[in-house]
Amino acid sequence: MKSGFGSFLHAFAESWFTLMSGPLTVPFTVAAVFVPPVWLKTLLALLAVVCAVTSSYAVWRREREATMREREATMLERQKNERPELVGGITCVSKAPLSVIDSRCRIQIEAWIRNDRHVETGVRIAAVALSNTPGEALFIPSLSVQQPTTNLVVKLQTERLEYGRRVEGSLLLDVEAPMTSVDPKSATVTVVDDFDQTTVLRC
Repeated sequence: MKSGFGSFLHAFAESWFTLMSGPLTVPFTVAAVFVPPVWLKTLLALLAVVCAVTSSYAVWRREREATMREREATMLERQKNERPELVGGITCVSKAPLSVIDSRCRIQIEAWIRNDRHVETGVRIAAVALSNTPGEALFIPSLSVQQPTTNLVVKLQTERLEYGRRVEGSLLLDVEAPMTSVDPKSATVTVVDDFDQTTVLRC
């Protein structure tokens, strides 16, 4: 967008001619029927002045709003760059019975996490959720005491996510439910970074 005086005159004239031929002319046109020609000239001059002031304000307001929108977008982007931005997902969920006589099943969730901002952070897994085929939530044991140990938990506990770094791994969960009742597509993994931001990984 050009910022020269010619650009201002163009925007000003555009608003001025619009106002001079718009709704503001209606009361002056009606008044012209009842007032002498001398007063008509005064009214027309007054109309021109009012339209000039209004046009200047319209040009200023458009530029002001554009500047404010740009400033807000810049501030928002700056705030984003002061914090990490984690993205990720679940690539695969598989299930298998623990034993023939056991009602539990073992769920393996393959997931990945990546940091898309230039702010290093630590990450921990806050929760894992699964549901059965009727849509009821299944009990998931605490990951801190989960057996067997999962390599994704270990990686996130020992490594920090720098910009562009991607961590992949698996979660092994022993669920108190028959294998046939577990819905793999319902799996979600919630992770929390050092800034207390939460990211939910889904299939």
